[in-house]
Amino acid sequence: MKAAAERGVWHYLSEGLAAMDEQSPALPEPRKVALRVPLATWTKARFIANSRLPQASAFIPVIGYALLWGDELGNLAEFSKLDPGLWFDPITRLRLVYWGAIAMTIGWFLYLVLCPKVIRRAPEVDDYILEQLQIRDSLHVDRVRTRAQSFLDEHHFHPLEDQQLIFGILSPQRVQKAVDYLHISSKTNFRDDSIHLVSTILILDYHLENQKNNYLCWLVLVMLWGGAFLFLLPSAEVFLMVIRNIFPGSP
Repeated sequence: MKAAAERGVWHYLSEGLAAMDEQSPALPEPRKVALRVPLATWTKARFIANSRLPQASAFIPVIGYALLWGDELGNLAEFSKLDPGLWFDPITRLRLVYWGAIAMTIGWFLYLVLCPKVIRRAPEVDDYILEQLQIRDSLHVDRVRTRAQSFLDEHHFHPLEDQQLIFGILSPQRVQKAVDYLHISSKTNFRDDSIHLVSTILILDYHLENQKNNYLCWLVLVMLWGGAFLFLLPSAEVFLMVIRNIFPGSP
């Protein structure tokens, strides 16, 4: 009777464990595929947004409106008497400058509103690290550490993986080591022996900020670079016309 009762208990437990296994979700496989940097990043938008070109073009739409659609100034300029260029007539050249300036101005304002503050302040990741090491804000480092842990969990990186699978520069093992150490010693995370760990999560944080709101980043890039192309296209045509006049035999 005792043996039968024990067999019954084990049978009950085995059925219960089997049912729990069937109901519990399977853990995802550790990620082995490298995570790439997207084509659209805020540093690419920053390159042109911080140049003089968008800032100077902000005044052109007002002037262009007067030139292109103001009857009195249009008649005074007599653009129709000017010779056509290689590709465009004079009015078309002015329209390209006008619409290019509008596109760049819109892209510039969107950049100022949407671009993460980290990217606007620091053109390179080294600048961001140097800034934080000078400020030594433990609360910010702790927020970055929490974000790094969430990133590792979201992408299922194995904590012992030593390949540089994160944007081609960081290994999951290196990031996990930094996260674990700073979690334990959060009040001493700016000691000399932990600077490289702080730098690791700051590098990850900078790259995450750099690709934040990727679709909006694409929009800003198209407006800035597309506007610059339209804006500079007439200048390229005029340059080729000058070269042709200097060297008559050139195409």
